[in-house]
Amino acid sequence: QSRALERLPNASEADRTLSLITRNSGKQLTMLERGEVFSRLRALGWKDTEIAKHAKITAAAVSHTMTLHAAPEDVKSMVREGTVAPTLAVQAVRDHGEAAAEVLKEAVKDAQAAGGIKATKKNVTAKKTKEARERAPFSFTSAEGKAMFHALVFLYLNHLPGNEHRKQRQVWRDVFEKHIGTDW
Repeated sequence: QSRALERLPNASEADRTLSLITRNSGKQLTMLERGEVFSRLRALGWKDTEIAKHAKITAAAVSHTMTLHAAPEDVKSMVREGTVAPTLAVQAVRDHGEAAAEVLKEAVKDAQAAGGIKATKKNVTAKKTKEARERAPFSFTSAEGKAMFHALVFLYLNHLPGNEHRKQRQVWRDVFEKHIGTDW
């Protein structure tokens, strides 16, 4: 690696840093390692779009990498250990913020209890669904939801009389027909 940098005597610090990715002919850098390189480039004033262009990846990939780079240390250590995939870690950080480490630890425990090694999206989703059910004060079947929706439509359309509400009724009617159809 140092030899590659020696071959770039007139290169700027940004070029040298970028060469860690672009001139790498050995084992590919992990997402965590790329995050360190991208962080250095950001510190040198590069924008994500510039990094993406020069690294020949999408701006979304740069964003994902930087999200993982900024993740709590517990999350990064699970990725290093291989118990959590980098993409799952990024999604957990985006969904749960600082609580991502706890969510992922629980997901790893669930996966290992089921005989697996690595947490999957299913382990995280199952926990999220369970928490949502516990947090929800009540739930509806689709038939119950549709019936309540029809009742709200009836109330709105029939209890805003007069011409002053005509435009509002028409807007609501158009929205309902667009999403529900004309058979409501």
